[in-house]
Amino acid sequence: MSIPYSEAIRLGGMLAPKAKWVFYDGRTGAMCVQGAALQAIGKLHTTEVKPWTFGVVPACEANHEEMKDTWPQECLNEVVALEDLPSPFTVSALSPFDQSSMDYLNKYGMSIVDGSMLLNNYTDLTREEIADWVEMMGKKYGIGAAEQVGQGAVAVS
Repeated sequence: MSIPYSEAIRLGGMLAPKAKWVFYDGRTGAMCVQGAALQAIGKLHTTEVKPWTFGVVPACEANHEEMKDTWPQECLNEVVALEDLPSPFTVSALSPFDQSSMDYLNKYGMSIVDGSMLLNNYTDLTREEIADWVEMMGKKYGIGAAEQVGQGAVAVS
């Protein structure tokens, strides 16, 4: 049995306060929605890791790789439309950098993980509420635990 991304968010969300813009805030111990999910399964990198050709891989990059390895369907399938984001989210609240990518998102969509990140950083939704949205999108688009079996899913014993 695998643990869905939504359930990992719920479990990790009980461990620390919510952070925005970072997987893990070393000063406060707070975690974003993705950091909470990784913490729940013991894969959150909080320091520089992995020897690399030009030094070390920053924890942020390592966490992005963990997300893709653990929840590939939620990370890579660009199926979610902007209209799927709940009402607390508004495009006008986005930073200029993120607003510049709206044309791309309108044309191609975004992944469930991208949507969860936007909700984490640009709304006051709790991680539980974001997890509910992630679960709803997984059901709507057929992405979740059933599709994870044999694809990097985390086994729960």
